[in-house]
Amino acid sequence: MKIFLILLSIIITPLSIFSQEVIPASIKVDLTLKPSPKPYETTGFTVEKGATLTILPGTKIKLASGPDKYCHIVIKGSIVIGDKANKSKPVIWEGYSPWVKFIGATIDITNLQTTLVNCQFQGDNSGVIR
Repeated sequence: MKIFLILLSIIITPLSIFSQEVIPASIKVDLTLKPSPKPYETTGFTVEKGATLTILPGTKIKLASGPDKYCHIVIKGSIVIGDKANKSKPVIWEGYSPWVKFIGATIDITNLQTTLVNCQFQGDNSGVIR
């Protein structure tokens, strides 16, 4: 039994270190994404009103095609990307170019590297994009 447990821990440990982290489709509570060995993955997500998504410098996100062929990102709450003090480490959204929509959002974006298919601002948004 001991040998089985040792073998199981040897197999599970590398899997947890190198497994892909997926961004939830609906973010209803505060969430912070930190740099990791592999990029986070998403086919799109919504930051709901009252929630904040913080993406720290050096974090990579792999955008994949969603069900309707586009990666939709909708921000109804708050989004904080990057850091004014740490401009040497950008946040990188790679892969599929997303459609991004800000609806009454609070925005603080610094040093984001991406290509957008479409970017819309609806309602009373506030903040900065640097």
